[in-house]
Amino acid sequence: IDPHAVVNDLRAVDDENRELAGATFLSLMLAGFAAVAATIAMLGIYGVTAYSVQQRERELAIRMALGAGRAAVEKLLLRENLAVLIAGLIVALGGAWATARLLEHQVFGVQPFDISTLAATSTVMTLTWLAATWWPARGASQKDPAVSLKEG
Repeated sequence: IDPHAVVNDLRAVDDENRELAGATFLSLMLAGFAAVAATIAMLGIYGVTAYSVQQRERELAIRMALGAGRAAVEKLLLRENLAVLIAGLIVALGGAWATARLLEHQVFGVQPFDISTLAATSTVMTLTWLAATWWPARGASQKDPAVSLKEG
């Protein structure tokens, strides 16, 4: 286009590709570790919350035997476990903030406090908590109180 233009730094496309391959591999590896960590976190949330609901099955049977409805029992468990969810999200977002501060200069082209990523992660963890609380609570509330009290 311009015959008088001067080109200073000529490099082959293969050299550029080699440089980008390392960064691409590192990005994919970190994304994989993040996915594994998120899966472990979701399983942990589900396991601990479901276990805590299961431990209260006898108490729930007594409440139902005294006249509490199924919806009331489910609401009780959701309301009580909501404090745990809020505390967990506060700690997790604080940890994300601190980690973002530490790694701010290591990752290029990504904002350290990406609101959409934090919101998506919080939403996934909240949905996991909801399933972990509601599913066992639903099962416990549908069980006959007399059977639950005999088993416990």
